[in-house]
Amino acid sequence: MIKISKHQLILVLIVAWLLIQTAVPFFRKFNLAPFQYRYATFSWAMYSKPALHYEVSLFRKNKHGQKEPIPNIERFVYGYQSLQSMPQREYYQTAAEIKDRFIRLVNYITAQEDPKFQYGVSIRWIKSFDLNEPLDWEYSVDGIKFQ
Repeated sequence: MIKISKHQLILVLIVAWLLIQTAVPFFRKFNLAPFQYRYATFSWAMYSKPALHYEVSLFRKNKHGQKEPIPNIERFVYGYQSLQSMPQREYYQTAAEIKDRFIRLVNYITAQEDPKFQYGVSIRWIKSFDLNEPLDWEYSVDGIKFQ
């Protein structure tokens, strides 16, 4: 059995605490994916992640390239409007996760709806914390029926 004195135990706890206090902000600063913490904005101020603010618009394009509303959009997503931009706020997701979610939604709508149209989504970032992210982003896919 290993005997540890009281002083050694206190010293180990202090060193461990200091390592955690320096390592966690380091991993957060350099955005290492496995170490991303996701808590609410008002939990611990030094570890919180600010919210992403954006406007999203779902649409379809006709053969002339003009944007039109998607009929029956509520069939796919409850509460979303088509063609009007909807302000959104996300606390727990990154810009890439938001894009991926809307890409999957547009691909699903494309598979279910009329193949004569091109379906798409447009996102305008109001408050984004990725400096490499352009303010406007758009994704569209030609109407293809999947068998």
